[in-house]
Amino acid sequence: MIEFNHVTKQYPDGTVAVDNLSLKVEKGSLTVFVGPSGCGKTTSMRMVNRMLEPTLGQIRLDGVDVAQGSAVELRRGIGYVIQNVGLLPHRTVVDNVATVLLLQGVHRKEARSRALDVMERVGLPLELARRFPASLSGGQEQRVGVARALAADPQVMLMDEPFSAVDPLVREELQRELRRLQAELHKTIIFVTHDMDEAMLLGDRVAVFGGHGTLQQYAPPEEILARPATEFVESLVGRDRGYRALSFLDAAELSTRPAPVVSIADSATADLPDSGWLLVTTQSGHPMGWLDAAHQRSLNGAEPGAEALAPLGSQLIAGGSLRQALDAALSSPSGQGVVVNSDGVATGVIGVDEVAARLAQVRAAEAAVGANR
Repeated sequence: MIEFNHVTKQYPDGTVAVDNLSLKVEKGSLTVFVGPSGCGKTTSMRMVNRMLEPTLGQIRLDGVDVAQGSAVELRRGIGYVIQNVGLLPHRTVVDNVATVLLLQGVHRKEARSRALDVMERVGLPLELARRFPASLSGGQEQRVGVARALAADPQVMLMDEPFSAVDPLVREELQRELRRLQAELHKTIIFVTHDMDEAMLLGDRVAVFGGHGTLQQYAPPEEILARPATEFVESLVGRDRGYRALSFLDAAELSTRPAPVVSIADSATADLPDSGWLLVTTQSGHPMGWLDAAHQRSLNGAEPGAEALAPLGSQLIAGGSLRQALDAALSSPSGQGVVVNSDGVATGVIGVDEVAARLAQVRAAEAAVGANR
């Protein structure tokens, strides 16, 4: 557990970066610090590993004041992931991952072996082990940074906007990977971001910081969306917080319809359904795109190329949320979101009506529970 007890950070010029912060980060949980630039979220996190020292107050790690003992030893026991990764350019990937282990005195051969194990755990191909950081993509660099933080098996990890410098698709992939890792490892994590969507997606609890380092609300993301504690939190969450709240409603019981599926080899001559759209897949059932009547006629019986297919839009992957389901339906040119299983094979389609019906069921069940209290 990490405890902030009336912590204040004031700089010599009088600037207050963090003002009387008190909160508890439960052991094994992922807590997100979110807020605009200059609100004190990163400063608060960096006081945990004593990259900065508080002016007033106390920070405890598992009941022990972090100010006691060596700051260097404290940091070696805490994983730290930053936005720009900070990999050592002259060292290979495997030696970058093994950095903390080597600092702890682990023999190089054992350190590299453990580094390879953690590389696999975070989804890094082992063929990257002997490469240097300059040859990696942004997403690969971030995975190396996460692997390095995990290599010594710390119980606490601090993550300072680690995914903000990568493109949206890679960022989404890294977020999914972090959720998977946390479900397996149950580390105590403080994750800093300025992105409210990221905070809502990742956090078991979310700490919303406002101006001058004041804590505005500290609660599970569902509660923040449903009941913002202050006008500032309400403005930060935004007017679309009802849409964001769909992220916490499981799409597992969503009614799906059989997909109007046809393999690419048969798509040019297949009968169009009433919707006027065919979902074209590979022979193994992986969706490729949508085909409408006009483009089908232009094929003259030939197999379509990519230019004949309308894009899929987003897809609802097994285990997704109602927000993802609604986005899949709205982003599809056919108005039908494609549902795929964990292997990426199309299993059905959903429309806005199905999402609305499921939401109505959820709301009715919530109302019934409230009436019986």
